[in-house]
Formats: sequence, structure tokens, C-alpha cells
Amino acid sequence: MIQLQKQDSKRRKIMPEHNFVPDINLARLEEEERIAIKLLGEIAGIREILLSKKEYSDMWVDKEKVL
Repeated sequence: MIQLQKQDSKRRKIMPEHNFVPDINLARLEEEERIAIKLLGEIAGIREILLSKKEYSDMWVDKEKVL
């Protein structure tokens, strides 16, 4: 374990940090992006429903005030 830490430390000294590229699973990132886009679409749909209900309720209140 200590030897692995020493090797890792030595490797970091040799490689500047700005060249470090993390192991990224591109397929996983693409799937997470698709899920995020889907959720944003659902949120936008819910927002539209709520806004239309609010506008309808505002119109209803205005009608009551007129009567």
C-alpha cells in the first residue's frame, strides 16, 4: 500500500497536474445528459400547466369581482 502511494506520488511529480485526464465513462455521461434533458422537459411541461391554471384562476377571480 505504501509502495503504491510512493509510486503515485512520484507519477504526480513527473506529470504536471494540468495534463491529468480523469477516467470518464462517456456513455454514462451521455445517458445522464439524456436524463437531465428529459427531466427539464417534464419540469417545463409542469410549469406550463401551473401557469395556465394560475391564469385561469386569475380570470375567475376577475369575473367574480365584476359580478
